[in-house]
Amino acid sequence: MWGGTPDRNMVSGMKGLPTEWDVKTKKNVKWVASLGSQSYGNAIVAGGMVFVGTNNEGVRDPKQPGDRGVLMAFKEDTGEFLWQQTHEKLSTGRANDWPYQGVASSPL
Repeated sequence: MWGGTPDRNMVSGMKGLPTEWDVKTKKNVKWVASLGSQSYGNAIVAGGMVFVGTNNEGVRDPKQPGDRGVLMAFKEDTGEFLWQQTHEKLSTGRANDWPYQGVASSPL
């Protein structure tokens, strides 16, 4: 359930969470990964992996070129790229699948 409680207020009860971070200096950042040009859904952490939905603009597999939806998996502790699953665009076109949008929902 998004928000963790029935009222879904998205307020964390955790203490000591960082309020600042910087990707360039890695202040409060464990690792950074290159994705496609657009990513809309939430990253999911499960089983020691981080799953992210994106598009295919940052092609990692030259055998899968073009505008596609992509699910990527990374090692949770190091950010090492593990694998990707690509999917062709929906045949209905812009009615259901905008160009370069990629995976727009949470991947799991």
